[in-house]
Amino acid sequence: MELTGHLHLIWASKRWLALFAIVAAAVVYALSSSQADEYESNALGQIVSTSQASGEILNDEQLLSLSNLYDELAKTRTVLDLAHEDQAVKGRESQFDSSVAVEPEARTGVLSFSARSGDPGLSAEFADAYAEAFSRYLRELSVTQRKDTLQPIQQRIDEIEAELAGGAGGSAAGLQVELQALQDQIATESANPGDTMRVVERAAPAGAPVAPQPGRDALLALIGAFVLGAAAIYLRDLLFDRYRSAQEAARDLGLTLLGELPKGHGGGALESFRNLRTATVLTLERARGGESNGAGHDAAAGTLLVTGAESGCGKSYVAANIARALAAEGRRVTAVDGDLRRPTLHEIFDRHLSPGLSDLLVLSDPQPAAEVVVDVSPASDGGQTGGDLRLLPAGAHADDSVESLSSARMEAVVQNLRSDNDMVVFDTPPTLVVVDPIVLARYADGVLFVVDARRTRRREARRAVEALRAIGAPILGFAFNRSNAKQSRYDAYRPRISSRSRSRAREAPV
Repeated sequence: MELTGHLHLIWASKRWLALFAIVAAAVVYALSSSQADEYESNALGQIVSTSQASGEILNDEQLLSLSNLYDELAKTRTVLDLAHEDQAVKGRESQFDSSVAVEPEARTGVLSFSARSGDPGLSAEFADAYAEAFSRYLRELSVTQRKDTLQPIQQRIDEIEAELAGGAGGSAAGLQVELQALQDQIATESANPGDTMRVVERAAPAGAPVAPQPGRDALLALIGAFVLGAAAIYLRDLLFDRYRSAQEAARDLGLTLLGELPKGHGGGALESFRNLRTATVLTLERARGGESNGAGHDAAAGTLLVTGAESGCGKSYVAANIARALAAEGRRVTAVDGDLRRPTLHEIFDRHLSPGLSDLLVLSDPQPAAEVVVDVSPASDGGQTGGDLRLLPAGAHADDSVESLSSARMEAVVQNLRSDNDMVVFDTPPTLVVVDPIVLARYADGVLFVVDARRTRRREARRAVEALRAIGAPILGFAFNRSNAKQSRYDAYRPRISSRSRSRAREAPV
């Protein structure tokens, strides 16, 4: 489920990913095309070990081990210094050191000496110089090792010959045998050439450059940018699990943005609730098949459920203010506090908590619903007059709220509210905290989901929306609370009075 959400978020950002990858590929292509051509030449050297020289056949693993050993030897400073003595390398030592490389050929006992340069002839000379330097290094190494091996043997031979010349007496026969054995050993060691390398293929100047390759580099940059961009989106989703804009939330949740509520409670907030009211009503009418529940119409009242993913998202604030906005337009509206566990609407409207909804559902002899509902004065926001706003508080009975909200009494209360109002607005608990919103969704014609820019986490919002969709709740869209959008656009079209009109107003008699 989490992986699907991350993939969905990455897919939602596919345009930005594609743009990032294309720009990266274009930049790399331009940089690669601006580089000078490089040519590569290769010389091949065949390693011949002492065992091979004596006729022994090595298997693939032994050949690979031998090649790896001499590959490391070829990279030593001593070999490079020997190569610096070559006429083609003198005066270009630093260029030579940075351009040459050696790699073993798999299971063949062959070393490939390569060199890169902007001059194809020079790259061939560098590769040959490197191969010849290593061949010379092995020869000198074999000579040194043979000399170290033969020196103590020769010393013993000299000692025996001196004893024989001075008259060894009865031990002469034993000394003769030892002398013969040592002479045979020297002959064997002298005949052993040791490990060597012969250059089996000299380097030739390349006919075409091996670098740069703008097409290949651009393709690799394109793939790398896609991977890097997707990883960045994934990490941002893990580390910064908040929505930065309403559009981002709309893409991630797959919901329609009905309203964007800015921070603060000034004129911008009032205008934003007018926009939210209009979008919600129009969407609700379409969801109900075109029936209007505006003032002066006899259609059954629409029921709007307001919820969010977690506490603190501002759902009660949104429910109270959209109820005010609906009433200010001339409707008969009742706001119902369906959050029996942590009721809030009575505080927002400054009314008593009880009696309320839970009293109607729990008490054996409750008051009539008409006596429990209390009048609330709609806020003066410049809308039409004539509407009524009433509140049905939560009441003081929070026990067994799920059973109470799913009872036949609750269904009867909803029917009564429908018959007496043009619109009923339910404030409910957070969807992921308790099951109450899922129960109340059966009475709703539409669900308004609240996403808070500071409090709502992406994962929690996805889970809440999936839970509502799983039961077939009619989600109309979402309101983005505490948006960072500038409020200036709400004030840009306020009524203006010209300076002349103000002057005339001051001069007019009272």
